[in-house]
Amino acid sequence: MSVFAVVGWLDVFTRNDYKDILLQSLSYCQKVKGIEIIAWCDMTNHVHLVFRSVKGQHPSLLLGDFKRFTSRAVVKAMQENPRERRREFLLEQFKKAAAKSSNVKEYKFWRHDNKPIELWSNKVIWEKINYVHNNPVEAGLIYRAQDYVYSSASDYSDEKGLMVLWYFSIMVEYGTWKTYLKLCKERDAIAHQRGDYRSCELLSEIRSIHDFQNLK
Repeated sequence: MSVFAVVGWLDVFTRNDYKDILLQSLSYCQKVKGIEIIAWCDMTNHVHLVFRSVKGQHPSLLLGDFKRFTSRAVVKAMQENPRERRREFLLEQFKKAAAKSSNVKEYKFWRHDNKPIELWSNKVIWEKINYVHNNPVEAGLIYRAQDYVYSSASDYSDEKGLMVLWYFSIMVEYGTWKTYLKLCKERDAIAHQRGDYRSCELLSEIRSIHDFQNLK
């Protein structure tokens, strides 16, 4: 899980076109970088992301690539947006932040103190998912988490959100949850015979994220 914020906690993502840059970049990371998104929420000045890396790249490096690209893309969109009344102020703040940094030349967009943390149990994963989804409610933006468009809360309420979450891509490939869970159980049985228990982990993760009692 990671929470990364704009320098100075500036409210940059009040415009949907800037939010959409984040979503497009996350979608690219899903397709190319091997990031699997479990939950997400884009607030006005920070982003919550519960994810895992499945192609061997360390989560810190994966997020570093994402933050470098989105930093340049959002700043460029801001510079080219004639409707951005706060452009001069925001760019000046990014310049001031860059002047205090040793590894940023012109504009520093993201804070550098937001490191990914490992979620060590299924219980903690579920707690963090709820925490992420409740951010807009706690901020007073909406009454129900699933009504906030720029998060995955609606996906967990049997509605379709803006991003494809990792377990929904499984349904596209296998058709139904029952088909996938049956396949997992068959693989688990074979793994138990070999004394290899690693294949059970994914099934455990899936059940912890959603209630699958009716699919047993």
